[in-house]
Amino acid sequence: MTRLIAAALLTFVLAGTAEAKKPPTVTVGSNFYAAGFKTVKSGTKVRFKWEGGGFEVHDVNVEKGPTKFRSPLQAGGTFTSKKLKAGKYVLFCSQHPEEMRLSFKVKK
Repeated sequence: MTRLIAAALLTFVLAGTAEAKKPPTVTVGSNFYAAGFKTVKSGTKVRFKWEGGGFEVHDVNVEKGPTKFRSPLQAGGTFTSKKLKAGKYVLFCSQHPEEMRLSFKVKK
């Protein structure tokens, strides 16, 4: 019985650890980016998740920032950035460069 309780507790702790390691996520929607953060730590990767169901394609490009990356044009799915270096980032969609913009900071 003690082993069973210990195993259950270990599973719960490990599940919480895995949950905590998920990268911050930005939703990519119909002409918008929605981020639940303004700042992330250096070395973080950011995950971009496209809202599904549409035919309109979007991408993610770094206009300003120390770590450059760009996603493919896509209508659904996900993309994860490289590990980010400290600095200010400005992102844009090449298909909607005026409407789809996102800024955030990466701190040491």
